[in-house]
Amino acid sequence: MKPEQRSPLLELFRNLTTPNSNPSEMDDLSALFLPLVDAPRPRNRKPVVAQDLSSKFSDVETKLRDSADRLFRYETELSPNPIASVQRIVLLAALSVFMHGSTRWFERKGGTRRYLVLDASTDPFSFIAQASTKSVAAIMQDAGYYMGSVLDDLLCAENENWAQSPLAGISRLNKSLGGEAIDGRTRLARRINEFHAEGQDLNEVKASVLDELLREIENTDRRGLDGYLRLLGIRSGFLYPQQKNPNKRVNPSDRTLEVLVATTIDAAGQPMEYRDFLAEFRERWHIVVGGASGDAALLAESGASVPVRHLRENSERFLDRLEALGLATLRRKNPTAFDGKEWALRL
Repeated sequence: MKPEQRSPLLELFRNLTTPNSNPSEMDDLSALFLPLVDAPRPRNRKPVVAQDLSSKFSDVETKLRDSADRLFRYETELSPNPIASVQRIVLLAALSVFMHGSTRWFERKGGTRRYLVLDASTDPFSFIAQASTKSVAAIMQDAGYYMGSVLDDLLCAENENWAQSPLAGISRLNKSLGGEAIDGRTRLARRINEFHAEGQDLNEVKASVLDELLREIENTDRRGLDGYLRLLGIRSGFLYPQQKNPNKRVNPSDRTLEVLVATTIDAAGQPMEYRDFLAEFRERWHIVVGGASGDAALLAESGASVPVRHLRENSERFLDRLEALGLATLRRKNPTAFDGKEWALRL
């Protein structure tokens, strides 16, 4: 990537985490322990070898890069404690990986991108909570589809007609990846042979085998993309509940919500009205709250219909939370604005 295309947020992160900082610019904890350290250890970074994709960023990637630029402006305007800045930068990195991973199927096959529903309610059985859970389940399903298509590509690279002898095709792929042939006595091998022995159409055989392989990956290594996204969403404070509950919904923690807001508005620009914020929030992060025009129609199209009244109430609760966090302020009375008041997102 060309130097001018490098995000300034990366340079800020490097400066915040360098062991050679001036003590006056360090966070309080690092400055406190500095006298106990003889000398900072030099960092030996290995060169990163990666394909240069800077000339063909997708729409999703472009928005994520712009979000990083907005967080940089937020950190520059706020000048907070370095530890808080590092936390927000790392959180944005996790959210970016989550969003990028959750859109792989959409960018691979095209079609309509999924919308996530942000649940600002306190009732896990509310219309909003159910819609949010359904929206999260949909992107996890897409992640499974994407993994299946990647496995199919890998198998086709070894033998385009691998479905005619699936066990041999999988064994060949395993060997090319440095593994061993599939033991014909294993449950996986027996299941694959059953699919093939049933005399199904080859496309049906292929779909059944890929489903079984993904199930095997998920049950043994927990390395499926859907499982990874679920874990990343939980640890980044984006998905809730934290416990081992498979029904996750979008309910960001306070710090995560701050990052989402900071990357949606321009901290160096003018305050943004709440309605405009919701529209930009939906466009940038594909998150529906319920207060923007067209939210109800979008959810209906995706099969997660929510009564308009519940969407409105969810938006009001979300605004209350933004106000409590100091992210939204009441500017002036305006009978034509939201709830008879005009709110602005101000950082």
